[in-house]
Order: sequence, then C-alpha cells, then structure tokens
Amino acid sequence: MTPQEQAAIRALLEIEYGRRIGSRRVIESLARRNRRAPLTEIQRASLWSIAWKFRRQLPEHVQAAAQELRAWCGEFWAAREEAALAKWHQEREEERKFSADQAAFRAAQGNLFEEASL
Repeated sequence: MTPQEQAAIRALLEIEYGRRIGSRRVIESLARRNRRAPLTEIQRASLWSIAWKFRRQLPEHVQAAAQELRAWCGEFWAAREEAALAKWHQEREEERKFSADQAAFRAAQGNLFEEASL
C-alpha cells in the first residue's frame, strides 16, 4: 500500500458516512489489511471511488489524489462492466445454441419414434 493510499484510508476513517455503511465497511476492511501488501486493482478503484464520493470531507492532499485518479477509476469500472456484459452475452448465446440442439434432438427422436411405429 502506498503512503498516498494509507493517508486516504486514515482520512476516510474519520469522516461521516451517513447511511452509506457499505463505503465505511470497505474502508475499515482496507484499514485492517497489511500495509506492506499492495492493494489489488479492485481495492484501489474502490478506495479512490469512495474518496471521490466523500471528497468534500477530506483534506486537500487526499482530494487532489482523488481528483487525479478519478479518470482511472472510471475507466477501470467501465472495463469491468464491459467484460461482465460480454460474458453475459456469451453465456446467453451458448444457452440458445444448447436449446436449439436440444430441440433438434427431440425432433429427431420424434421422427424415429414415428418411423418405428409404422
């Protein structure tokens, strides 16, 4: 974890979250991590997204870092969303192919049954 990330976490532990308990829990879980271990990409994006959301309650240096990383966070979440959507479309296509194969198999079974009964 970089010193910049540590400072952001310390600052975010001190602010008021109101009803946004999920954001508070994410920050608390990051605070409990080993400070020497680097954050994963999703943890880093979560940290800076939350920092941007609550930027008005943060010190100037943390606000500046959140501003700098705002575009990166947007690109990160957009790429994840795009990948999830592509996976969803692929799964639906596989389901359609399976259904078509199943229908063809049933039709072939029906034809065989009719031929056998003649």
